[in-house]
Amino acid sequence: MDTDCHVHAVLDGIDFKASIAAHRTEAGPDEARIRSMLSAYQRRGVTYLRDGGDRWGACLAARRLAPEYGIEYAAPLAPLYKKGNYGKFIGRGYADLREFAALVDEMKAAGADFIKVMLSGIMDFDHYGVVTGFTLEKSLVRDLIAVAHDRGLPVMGHVNGARAIQDAVEAGIDSVEHGYYSDEESRAALAESDTVWVPTLSPILNLVGTGIASDEVLERIGAAQFEAIAWVAEHGGRVALGDDAGAHAVRHGQGAADELGYLRNALGRRADEVIGHGNAALRSVFRPRVRSLGAPCPAAEPHCLRDDG
Repeated sequence: MDTDCHVHAVLDGIDFKASIAAHRTEAGPDEARIRSMLSAYQRRGVTYLRDGGDRWGACLAARRLAPEYGIEYAAPLAPLYKKGNYGKFIGRGYADLREFAALVDEMKAAGADFIKVMLSGIMDFDHYGVVTGFTLEKSLVRDLIAVAHDRGLPVMGHVNGARAIQDAVEAGIDSVEHGYYSDEESRAALAESDTVWVPTLSPILNLVGTGIASDEVLERIGAAQFEAIAWVAEHGGRVALGDDAGAHAVRHGQGAADELGYLRNALGRRADEVIGHGNAALRSVFRPRVRSLGAPCPAAEPHCLRDDG
């Protein structure tokens, strides 16, 4: 598979704190680490990567270097989260729509290819059905997406929970990342829309057997996601491959192969057809705005480094 629609250059799949520290320096991101990551994808024939973003500029450095490896690389700069909600460890925070719009303008001016928004928390790996944090109100979700679209930028959304998924899709989000704990209505919304779903099975299933979380809960989460993926694809929805590479136990390069295996299990004989269609749909929307091999990387500029938590 030549496409991975969800990676994090700032993370390494082993120790997220150490990896962030290596990139969070006055000199900017660690180029050797980023080249090693890009080489891992090049060896596997990957030609397109979409980054989930970070506030230290690792994703921009990866985009700048990627053409040397024959890779098209799309990056959002920092993910944007509502203060008090999930996302502080990697993103930039806003208190209200006015602050969000100012951040979007700042991201666009700094070269963001798209905007990533954090619309919910993550799964509690020890308690099935529980999403940590809180879900943003529907009206705010609609306004966030509209602000980005008004500025000509597509939107990638970190989303978990049935209501959050449905709200995001109905608001016109371009891609839903993760999308765990869907229900019949939210699956139907995905299937009937142009939104591309990137269900990221690897961050859950690669933890099985590691002792980090309950295997029973992890396997139950995975089984429910398999069922949802199959249903959405069967009803015409767009499903793309993205493994959240850099998340714990999801190594760059290998994670894409793991994800392909999981998706093939979920989708059966039509897997490659469904994934190919979804990947193409996503790539057509999330294109790099900056393609110059020699373009400067604003990784160490203040806008990348601030913590607005």
